[in-house]
Amino acid sequence: MWLSRSFRTRRGNPTACDRMRHAPHWLVTFALVVAFAGQASAEDVCLTDGASHYAFKSVKALKPGMAIPLHGYVVFPNAFDVYPLTGTAMMETDRTVLATVVAVELGGPGASVLFGWKGDAVLVGGGVFDKLPFDGIDGAVTLSPVGCKSVVLP
Repeated sequence: MWLSRSFRTRRGNPTACDRMRHAPHWLVTFALVVAFAGQASAEDVCLTDGASHYAFKSVKALKPGMAIPLHGYVVFPNAFDVYPLTGTAMMETDRTVLATVVAVELGGPGASVLFGWKGDAVLVGGGVFDKLPFDGIDGAVTLSPVGCKSVVLP
């Protein structure tokens, strides 16, 4: 019996016992992948100020003392302009989030805009905006959540 089992294994034709011997390794690997995939997951966050819509792509969950990059786009519906957004959000130890992004104008009729606000873990909150030449506050902005399916590119 030993010779026939050894012969079949060497020929690349393992028995059921041989296959089951390696099963725990696959189960452990699968469990680790599932466990760590949840921590590294990121989701899209979409906000509105009542007129414009902001879509941030692949936003990682914030934790106190942590900073994350923000990337996405803003749709200004009145002018049918879409500007790319880039910035940073950071969570303080009291779980308040401070975020700043720049909407970069790419040669259209508008101007670049700097947004800065204080909010919660999903970036909902209020703050100010400043248009180029960034010489002072131009107005206030209050951001509330909106479904990302409603934020479409024109």
